Amino acid sequence: MPSEPFIAVSSCPLVGPCTDAVLLALADRGLAVRIYETDGRGGRAMEADILAGRVTAVFDVSLMELAAELVGADGAGPDRLTAAALRGIPQVIVPGALDGFLASRERQPPEDRRTTEHAGILYARTTPEENDRLGREIAHKASAACGPTVIVLPLRGLSALDGPGAPFDCVEARGALFQSLRNWLAPQVRVIEVDAHVNDHAFAQSIVGA
Repeated sequence: MPSEPFIAVSSCPLVGPCTDAVLLALADRGLAVRIYETDGRGGRAMEADILAGRVTAVFDVSLMELAAELVGADGAGPDRLTAAALRGIPQVIVPGALDGFLASRERQPPEDRRTTEHAGILYARTTPEENDRLGREIAHKASAACGPTVIVLPLRGLSALDGPGAPFDCVEARGALFQSLRNWLAPQVRVIEVDAHVNDHAFAQSIVGA
């Protein structure tokens, strides 16, 4: 962990190209950064470091733990995505990897839920109804922030599994998430819609620019 205050960046394998580009851009600016894998433990550690005053800003690129929490899988608890709002530090929020969650091979998801593997890891697809609920949750948490908050939406896909031709491609689910955010966000939360996939270089540049 960096000894001085640092920028927190959340990530997971499904948004790796995006977070790699963000990390490179921040490093070029000489900024100290710590990355947190959104596997449950990582999200809890990030929230704790923010509350402890170690973090100066947040790039929350992977919110997969919110989806996991919603479906009763291995999430990071109900306080995920709240610490930066409470501390009033700047945060850029991306709904990355909300198209799925880590699935347990021992406790297989229901047969009607789409699943696929990526890099040897099993993921299950979130539904349009779940995306609608996730959008409302993110909107409520972001709207409660005391500091500058920006939400950046990748309109062409949320992860390596989501997008045209990808295993989790679902225009209806993405649409439900984006519309829910638009419906529930408070006016002070800035929203940037980018006509790109989350792992496109142009999208990463939009995050850093925000």
